[in-house]
Amino acid sequence: MKFKSGEEFVKNLVSEYCPEPTVSSTIRLETYYKKAHGMFHQALDFVKQGNDARSYIELMRYAQLVMALSAHNSYSQKQYEKDKNLNKRRLNNAVTKLEELKPRLVKQYNEEIKREQQRLQQQPDDNVEPSAPDMADDDDEEKLSQQQQQQEQKEEAAPDLANGGAQNASPNRWNNLKIESSPYYQPPASSKKSNATNPQQASHAHNNQMDAIFKKPPPSLTPIYVPEDLVSGFVKYAESNTKRDIETCGVLTGKYLHEQDAYIITYVIIPKQKGSANTVQTLHEEELIGVQEKYGVITLGW
Repeated sequence: MKFKSGEEFVKNLVSEYCPEPTVSSTIRLETYYKKAHGMFHQALDFVKQGNDARSYIELMRYAQLVMALSAHNSYSQKQYEKDKNLNKRRLNNAVTKLEELKPRLVKQYNEEIKREQQRLQQQPDDNVEPSAPDMADDDDEEKLSQQQQQQEQKEEAAPDLANGGAQNASPNRWNNLKIESSPYYQPPASSKKSNATNPQQASHAHNNQMDAIFKKPPPSLTPIYVPEDLVSGFVKYAESNTKRDIETCGVLTGKYLHEQDAYIITYVIIPKQKGSANTVQTLHEEELIGVQEKYGVITLGW
């Protein structure tokens, strides 16, 4: 196991995957609220999947971001009052769920530690040499001794190949030789096979379910699958605005594929907007949020 206790496991989840967010007043507050909306629904998706570790991470990230937004210069403006109240309610729900998940994760990890310890105790000790088979039968010992003497006599009568005896040996001398492994001798396994069956190495290769989340480095990027006709479809839709030199905004939304650890874009939502040659601004964003909640998708870009 990677950690000594469940408490240490949860602590490292936060330290490695939940860095403190930075909020800049040069970025519009509504942009942060959009991000928070996506993070909250992504967390809900993990909760529905029953992935407690990822649920804890995503809810913690969401809670940290919402609490950090109070440092934004526009936080007290009346136009953001609705978003502020919505995220306050969601924050309370997130904190409640985090308090529920933490002891569950601690318990699950501690139970996995016990299972791993039991598994290791059931494995043979590598430092104990295997005992030889019981050969207490005197008759068997005499037979083996006689066979050994006969073999030595044959070796003395055999031609000395190192001294040119091979010239006197028939080319077909060894054709009828039958080779069998001795029932009392177990040849050492090859290095590859030995490594594969070594209990100590097998224990290191054993995949602990909860430690598996740390296999992916925190800063690594998650792939996003884009439909082949997305660009051409959007260009065709925006053609009328493009001819009039007006920008068009489309919001890329989709879902998280748990088995593949990737996102896929499933919808391009065209919100109400007003644009010019160089700018575009979305309007009535609460309607956009309503559509996303209806189809269970999160924002992946625009």
